[in-house]
This record gives sequence, structure tokens and C-alpha cells, in this order.
Amino acid sequence: MAEQYREVIDRVKAVGRTYLMEHESKAVLESLGISTTTARVAKSESEAVEIFESLACPAAMKVLSAEVVHKSDAGGVKLNLRDADDVREAYREITRAFQGKKVAGISVQKMARPGVEAIVGVTNDATFGPILMFGLGGVFVEVLKDVSFRSIPISASDARDMVEEIKGYALLRGYRGISADIEALERLLMTISDFVMKNPDISEMDINPVFLYPDGYMVVDARIILGEDRPEPPAPVKQDLHDLFYPKSIAVIGASGTPGKLGWNVFTNLVSHKFRGKLYPINPKADEIHGLKAYPCISAVPEPVDVAIILVSAGVTADVVEECCKCGVRYIVVESAGFAELGEDGKKIELLMKDIADKYGVRLLGPNCSGIINTHCSMVQSIGIVDALSMGNIGLVSQAGVCAAGMLWGLRHIMDFGIIATIGNKLDINETDILEAVSRDENINVICMYLESVKGGRRFIDAARRITLDKPIVVLKSGRSDAGKKAIASHTASLAGNDQIFSAAFRQSGIIRARDYEHMFNLARAISKQPLPDREGVFI
Repeated sequence: MAEQYREVIDRVKAVGRTYLMEHESKAVLESLGISTTTARVAKSESEAVEIFESLACPAAMKVLSAEVVHKSDAGGVKLNLRDADDVREAYREITRAFQGKKVAGISVQKMARPGVEAIVGVTNDATFGPILMFGLGGVFVEVLKDVSFRSIPISASDARDMVEEIKGYALLRGYRGISADIEALERLLMTISDFVMKNPDISEMDINPVFLYPDGYMVVDARIILGEDRPEPPAPVKQDLHDLFYPKSIAVIGASGTPGKLGWNVFTNLVSHKFRGKLYPINPKADEIHGLKAYPCISAVPEPVDVAIILVSAGVTADVVEECCKCGVRYIVVESAGFAELGEDGKKIELLMKDIADKYGVRLLGPNCSGIINTHCSMVQSIGIVDALSMGNIGLVSQAGVCAAGMLWGLRHIMDFGIIATIGNKLDINETDILEAVSRDENINVICMYLESVKGGRRFIDAARRITLDKPIVVLKSGRSDAGKKAIASHTASLAGNDQIFSAAFRQSGIIRARDYEHMFNLARAISKQPLPDREGVFI
């Protein structure tokens, strides 16, 4: 069957097209075992009549043109044709309406019996890759936007959740004589997911409408849009980050004895919170800082260093990173700013740092971050002075260091944090790396995340799905606007706003999405103070 649909797709690509017309799209779907009304191509009135007479039932006729995506809007669809005269007249009207277009023919197909109208589609998201959509058709999708999304590939439980999630689910279960074959619908969703996974050149799909019946379904119209092959996601670096959170030694490059400087703040925090490991201030102009011997450069430190915190200007950071790597430092935290967030020159420095770290197999956090706080080993790397902290069981992951600092300042007396990790520009270590590391910490029972974006969306979903089986994750995602949505060809893509996709990804992975800061921390505080329920039906 795969050879059949690949033949159709490859023929389309061979002539330089990226859009499969209806008859081609239906041929692909039928090769997958999906029921459609088919679409036979007529290139003359007489052929149209001949096909109609072979159907022995009312027919529909539609224009077939790679230049016409939305056929109904352009007058390219004629329905309920009951005799040969209707067919001839419909053929003439469609031909006249599209005289200026390159028309491949006019499809003639049987009219599907009425059922519950639904839409199934696929779009590609920059963060999460291919996305599957399901919803009821008509007013439900056009006005109410009653649709559900999931990142592909989906599981059987995902398919079931997609169906049950929409507001119109009651219609599918059965209402006043209307119902749908939900098992067949779920199989359809799984089939489309598998098809997209096996064919990375599928960019968008619209199967709209699908008529759902008590005993199956029928695809009435379909379009498939091709694109460049989706790139394979990079394999995650398999490295336990335990020693990043529990280092035995830390060097602060740019440590300062001058109050108010960032190098003074970071080193003061480590000293005042009584970090349990060894501390090495690196400053060529100082003999000692806070009573500890200072070194002119990290290569002068006589013992191995687990973590190096870099607080020097962006222009020399790459050289410092390379020196750290040559000295055997395993983890580098770049708290300096002035990189990709400021433009192309900063981005070039970032890429150079990444190349150097990758060459030596060193993991890098940041740049433009505020390091890590771990109350269970008295480690505070923050660039702002932090007062006394209590050991806690709440983990917080924040993309923005300033947000994490504000949260800590306002909540340290009412919430007990165990770990606070900031990730900044995510040059190497990203939110999923940190999430996995924090989830493995036996001192952490609940994880909060403040995210502006996600790097490697599918890996994030898979990791969070595993973690939420044991530890709740509460996420506050910034930027709930769809401003700047690009022009799109498919109906599915027009419905798939960035925020809707993130919400769907969170549901798919078992994440609790918070409305705002207060909601996130109220949830985290409640979860941290009591055991998780082991069954449904909690009485409050």
C-alpha cells in the first residue's frame, strides 16, 4: 500500500507541484484503507455523464486544479446532481467559472449520505513539528473553533482524548438519534498520524468534511500539501546533570571584591549560604576575595573544577569557555549577557562557544541566565543577592533569570524551594534537560516552569509525559497571542494558533497549565504540602 501512495505523491513532485488535488489526495487515503467517496476525473461532458451513470446515485462535481485550493468559495462545487442534464449543466458552469485557470478536469463522485460532519487535519508547528487536529465541522469549527490538537505521533489514548476533549463530544456519543462510530474515528486519527510519521514531506492535510456514521465514516473531500522533508530531531546528549546541581567545586570567573558588581554578588551568595564544596574566585587583579585565595585564571587552580561560572564581557567569553574546557571543567554556567539577545554579533559568539563546548563534550548553561540555586547543597549562583533560604521540595525552572529572582524574592517566606534553575538563551542545556535532571532529584516533589518558548518540542512532550506519572509539572507559558500568524493554505493551519498548540502539548504530556503567576504558585504550594491522590473522586 505504501508503494501505491508514494507513486501518487512522487508523480505530483515530479511535475513541480506541492499540492495534491482532491482525486490524488483521495487515492492516497484509499491506499491507507480510509473510506472516501472517491473522485473520478472527467475531461468532457460525455465523460462526466458516463461516470455519473455508473454511480447510479446522486452525484457531486468539483473542479480539479492545482491553482484552486478553496473550491467551494470559488464556485467549483456542484451538489445533488440527479440526472444527465444536471451533470452537463454543472460541467459547463464549472468550465466557464475557471476559464483562466489550468484545470486538470472535473471530478464526479457519489454524494455521501448525511452524517455528523467532522474535520481531521495536519499542520506543521515550528516547535512541536507535525500536529494532528480533530473537530466537528460546520458551525462547530467555523464559529466555535471546537477543535483539539495533538503532537504527532499519537497513541491510542491520545486519539481517545482528542475525541472526548471537544465540546461536541456529546453528539458523537449519541443525542436525539445522532451518533458516531467513535472506535472507527479513533482508528482514522491513528492512521493519519502513522502516515505523517512515515512521510516527512507531508506539510499539511485537510480531510474536510468527514461524515461520521454509527457504523463507520466517509471522507467527502481532502487535500494534501507537500513540503521539504522534516529534519530529524537531533539526538539529545545523554549525560547525567547531577553534578551540575550538586558540584563538589565551583570556580567563579569574574569574581569581584567590589560590592555591587555581579561578580561580587555571585561569589557573596556562594560564600554567605555556606556552599558545601570548594570555591575558587578567578580574578587576575585580586589576591583574595571573601578570605579565599584568588587565582589569575582557571588554569592556575591546582585542583579539578566541576562547575565554572563565567561573568566576563561577551567579547572574551568564548576564550574563557575554551580555557575551562581545556582544564577539564565539566559544566559551564555563562551568566554574562550581550549575546544572541542583542543581535548577529552576539549570536556569532554564542555559536563559537557552542562549537568549543561540543568539541570537548562539556555542557553549557546559558548564556544570559542567573545560574542555579539548590538549597539541598547550599548553592546559590544568583546574580542578585539572596537572603537566607529554607530547604524545600519545589523545583522551579525559568527561562528568564529576572523572573526567577522576582518569584524567589516575593515567595521565599511562604514557599520552600529546593531547586531554582534558570536557562537563559538555551545555547546548549535547555528546559527539557533541566526538567529531566530536576525530576530525578529525590528532594523535589513538584516542578514549576516559566517558559517563553520550548526547544525540541516533541522531546519535551515525551519527557514530561514520563515525569508527570510520578511528579506533577505546573507550567506558566508567556505570550498567549497569535499576532503575526503567517499566510496559510489549509483550514487546519488557520485554526492552529501558537497558544492552542502549546495548550494541547501540555495536555498530551499531563502538564497542568497555570493561568498566571499566582495560579502557578498556589498549585505548587498545595501539591507540595500534601500527598498526591491515588484515585479519582477527590472531595474538597
